[in-house]
Amino acid sequence: MNYIAAYDFGTSGVKASIVDFEGNLIASSERGYGLLCPRHGYAEQNPEDYWQAVCSATKAAVGKASIDKKLVLGLAFSTQGMGIIPVAADGTVLYNNITWLDSRAGDQANRINVAIGEEYLNANDVVGKLLWFQENEPELYSKTAYFMDCTCFLNYKCTGKVYMELTRSSPHSLDEAELQHKHTMYAAAGVDLSKMPPLKTCTEFVGTLLPQAAEELGLTVNAGVYMGTGDVPAAAAGAACSKLGDAHIYLGSSAWLTVLKDTARVKNPCPGIYEMYSMNKEQMIYGGCVQSCCMTYEWAINQYYGVERKLIETGVLSSTESIYQFIENDIRDIPAGSNGLLVTPWLHGEHCPVLDERARGTYINVTNQHDRRHILNAVLEGVAYSLRGQVDYYEKDCGGRRVTSVTAVGGGALRDRWLQIIADVLNIPVHRTANVRHAGAMGAAVVAAVGMGLYTLEDAGKFISIEKSFYPRPENKAVYDKMYRNFMSVYPALKNIYADLNP
Repeated sequence: MNYIAAYDFGTSGVKASIVDFEGNLIASSERGYGLLCPRHGYAEQNPEDYWQAVCSATKAAVGKASIDKKLVLGLAFSTQGMGIIPVAADGTVLYNNITWLDSRAGDQANRINVAIGEEYLNANDVVGKLLWFQENEPELYSKTAYFMDCTCFLNYKCTGKVYMELTRSSPHSLDEAELQHKHTMYAAAGVDLSKMPPLKTCTEFVGTLLPQAAEELGLTVNAGVYMGTGDVPAAAAGAACSKLGDAHIYLGSSAWLTVLKDTARVKNPCPGIYEMYSMNKEQMIYGGCVQSCCMTYEWAINQYYGVERKLIETGVLSSTESIYQFIENDIRDIPAGSNGLLVTPWLHGEHCPVLDERARGTYINVTNQHDRRHILNAVLEGVAYSLRGQVDYYEKDCGGRRVTSVTAVGGGALRDRWLQIIADVLNIPVHRTANVRHAGAMGAAVVAAVGMGLYTLEDAGKFISIEKSFYPRPENKAVYDKMYRNFMSVYPALKNIYADLNP
């Protein structure tokens, strides 16, 4: 039996998985790395921490799988997008990765928007970050040979080759009109396009592992590296989305809802909506991003259930499986709508359905009849309302088409109550995959398997099975319709206050 090393590379850590050629997950291991926030709006990570985590996780996964490392023949990454890593010609990393979560470049994005005559970029977009770097780190900018994203950087560490994939952050496109639009933005920012890596599409071969990389990873030079893709296309493949209209939800540090559509671009899309190539170049992914999904949930857990978390982690509450199960048990009797409590999950600003880096987390309608259980439940509902906003945007932007069901992946999808809330709020069935925490890695495995000629992209569903389904409860529809309407009214009502408090 031969194997693929597949990686899900997120904001808080990397999962390295060993997958056989039939799509079976054999073993997995996870390693974390920190997020550096030295100033308000800054969110950086050390790229060398990425590589150390990848190497450690790979060795652990191969060890767990108890396989001969020579049998790992393919390798591919699914990574977080929207970051920039400036690298010198000799491979020296010149600055931390300015991650997708970083919003320092709002002024630069606004100036580029003025220059191109449209409101297209926001503070998290790559082109604004490149202009920020050019203006604030001119010496390092001049030394930069390439601005890499995470996929490019990891492939470079593996092979010594420098390529960029068809992500939203790259200057590349297969569509001539979009390509010209991207080049217009880069020109407005004054960015030297020679500093941006050349293109390879996601399933193309990059190279074999360098001897040093193979040693550090605990693999061999037998392993071929395939280009890989961003987290959104990989998660879609890992959720068995392969046909037009297929939709998936990802619940991780961030969250998103996406739908596969044709390649005709939406004109004047709703706020925060993006379109990017799926792994199939004949399809586009339509979607929006909730900036802080599990990040908001974890924050709330630490504030309101921090004592219980410590007791569980130290074994004092040994009868409880996890803090997440403890909370599910604790909030199970909280009614739909949390007795009228609304929470906006905007700890780091928001991207969709609200597009404003200055929006913030807000509690609306707190009374003395609410306690911590209502707050945690309302956090889960707040993410669900955001996802419903993205569903409604899809209907508006795509000629009235509806999402009729959705597949859920990501660590947050392990929580039954959360998926039931999402099914109720969206009023459509929600299906959870098996190996739900490994959707990104399974999507990366599809990349390598297709690149190696083992499957076609249409065969992605063979890698994935549905573990459980959640269906909307009619008795909750009226409550959630009302709460959703009020949720969508919060930002317009408080927009000026957010701007004044967060200049």
